[in-house]
Amino acid sequence: MEASVELIFNDTMKLSYNKIIVTGPQRSGTRFVGMLLNNRLENYNYSNQDINIIYKLPDRPVILHTPAQSHKIHNLLRGTRIKTLVVWVDRNNEDVIESEDRNCPLPKWLRDKHPMYTEASWHDRCFEREERPKYLKTFPEHEEKIKSFDRNVHMKKWVWENIQRDNMKVDFTEVKYESLKDLTEFVPKEQRKDWNVKQVRENGKNAYNPNY
Repeated sequence: MEASVELIFNDTMKLSYNKIIVTGPQRSGTRFVGMLLNNRLENYNYSNQDINIIYKLPDRPVILHTPAQSHKIHNLLRGTRIKTLVVWVDRNNEDVIESEDRNCPLPKWLRDKHPMYTEASWHDRCFEREERPKYLKTFPEHEEKIKSFDRNVHMKKWVWENIQRDNMKVDFTEVKYESLKDLTEFVPKEQRKDWNVKQVRENGKNAYNPNY
């Protein structure tokens, strides 16, 4: 099921989702989609906490930005107090790879924490040492296939489309990043070349809610 941000907003209000999980391959626009939903939904906390926090805060309305935990979404459980919607963000592969390869400047706190990765692209920093190991551990029966991918976006889309989507226990929808270009919040990529790796606003303000 493919949906717009506005439709997700309407469904959230109508179906009373109190947990929205925004995920997909890194660099596909997940943080931006999370910000859009946060702008449209009142009284939701937007953060990048561990995905299991939804069970610790059953009644609190939460939007979670979790591309690094996309390997877990098929195990999310349906509940009565916890009404969860997973939003999978899909972006053109070539644009994702271009963003993966760009030397996106890291925020200062990350530069201080990981000085050796300051000049590395997202792909060089994260794919081999972070993302693929998680998928190999979660889907060991598909080890050969997962090892065949040399790009994060290809790996994550294949697993979503061939394994996870058919095994989801909670409601989900898919958002095409390209469908967001007419929104007032959208900034063309030509104007985002000097943005840091976590930036989604022209003013650079953190997309997450403070004091979560």
